[in-house]
Amino acid sequence: MISEYNMHPLFDSNELAINSNCALDKDFVQRIVEYFKERKENLEKFFDKKDSEKIVINLFDNQNDLIECASRYMKVSSYCTGAICNGEICTYLDGHKLDNYGASGYMIATMVHEYVHCYDRRVLRGDDVVWLNEGLATYFSGQKRAYEVDEERYLNFLRNIDLSGLPKIEYLKKRGSKFGEFCDMETHKYNGYDLSYVIVRAIIEKRGDKYLKELIRDKNVLDKFEDEAIEWVSGYIKNKTF
Repeated sequence: MISEYNMHPLFDSNELAINSNCALDKDFVQRIVEYFKERKENLEKFFDKKDSEKIVINLFDNQNDLIECASRYMKVSSYCTGAICNGEICTYLDGHKLDNYGASGYMIATMVHEYVHCYDRRVLRGDDVVWLNEGLATYFSGQKRAYEVDEERYLNFLRNIDLSGLPKIEYLKKRGSKFGEFCDMETHKYNGYDLSYVIVRAIIEKRGDKYLKELIRDKNVLDKFEDEAIEWVSGYIKNKTF
């Protein structure tokens, strides 16, 4: 627990601990517990690898406090809503959205997004390839779960991607929010999180689970894929939407 931000325990078991610096409804805490259990089981089943380490979540009601805490361990952006701090998951809870079931559900998915990064580091032990890490985290966290259950909604999402503005793969390998980095917050020509999600989902759909695991495990396979990644995903989007 990160003590200097007045965190107090809300839930504690052998597998999961949830701490917060604000009071939260018991039903919301239970939603976090149940969603984590579901998504962790899905992750372990997909990769056939168990994570035996305890998960610790710290919830901040002030985004500036989260950014201050996270900046001790990594370079963070001004829009940061989640990070891993000394092995613990830290995320921001927007109190104005807690009463909205969909918005609060997305905040829970953000917690799981950070957990997928933890799982990647301590179980899969993958390299720090930004697009792959973020694509895995977005896909397996369920942040885009609306597209998992509604194919037409997913197709509309793909149709809104400007294929003429797709970045070079090198841009998606650089953390940052400038044009030429992962998340283009300058010109808004591309969104690294969206595109990485699509790449990972397309790999699973078209090349299969085994190939995705090879990408994570084998740098030669990854390098070969990256040589064609943008052209390949562009073709995937065209085939899905036209």
